[in-house]
Amino acid sequence: MAGALLNGALDGGLLGLAAAGFTALWRVTGVLNLAQGALVISGAYATWAVAQSAGPLLGICAAVLLGAVLGYALQRGLLNLLPRQPAYLELAGTFGVGLVLDALATLLFSGDYRSVSSIFGATDLVAGPAQVQAAALVAFACALAATYALHRVLRHTRFGLALRAASVDHDAGRLAGLPVPRLFAIAGSLSAAAAALAGGLLSLTGPFTASDGNQLLVLIAAAALIGGAGNLWSAFTAAVALGAIEGAVGYLAPAQLTDDLALAILLVAFALRALGARGGARGGAGGAGGVRSLGGLP
Repeated sequence: MAGALLNGALDGGLLGLAAAGFTALWRVTGVLNLAQGALVISGAYATWAVAQSAGPLLGICAAVLLGAVLGYALQRGLLNLLPRQPAYLELAGTFGVGLVLDALATLLFSGDYRSVSSIFGATDLVAGPAQVQAAALVAFACALAATYALHRVLRHTRFGLALRAASVDHDAGRLAGLPVPRLFAIAGSLSAAAAALAGGLLSLTGPFTASDGNQLLVLIAAAALIGGAGNLWSAFTAAVALGAIEGAVGYLAPAQLTDDLALAILLVAFALRALGARGGARGGAGGAGGVRSLGGLP
């Protein structure tokens, strides 16, 4: 049981990186990118394809580059047009992009499960009653470091300052001379690169297939909702907790219940977010600082 919890938490950390990118983009643009799960799988396939001839490290670099290009093109060509549109167009558009990416992955690589051999091979480490892969620990550490790097870029750079200013009021940002569409496109590139890196790291720890994208999206969205828009570390922590829960359920119950659990978690996250928003609105109406959980980037 301890091993299932620990391994689930380590896998959750990889999705935590994708969730950090998801929630950061949500905070600054107001768009929910439902293609994030497909971008994770795209990164996994890019890593696998390049690793066949050049090794896993170059494969992960290729995944990050692919994610950055896809994210920039997606944000500049589609998502920048959506903030002023009805919410259903935002959801349908990004979900449609995810379906296209999943279909392309299935067409190019079939539906077979694939995995990448890490430089650590099948080395296992023992921590008390738990046994974990060395590759999983290294992948988790990389995801943690990448989340910290994303946090630093968004919070402690001139780009991050300009992006936060543009996110407060798009029109005012344009009037102030900020290149708002380009800023948002770079933010989309960083978000997608984080997802693709998470996919590359995921490919080193176990098998994956094109159909995994939707399940991953559910967990990413649940972590982002629980953590709050823009709160990278809360989203990362929530993803780790969700991964541990999935690991425990996989240990105690049939594997086919995992997808049902993911959906149940997302529904609970929606309910908690709705209750929190209602409570915040009532607190604000009462005057005494109804603090919203959708605060600025941490």
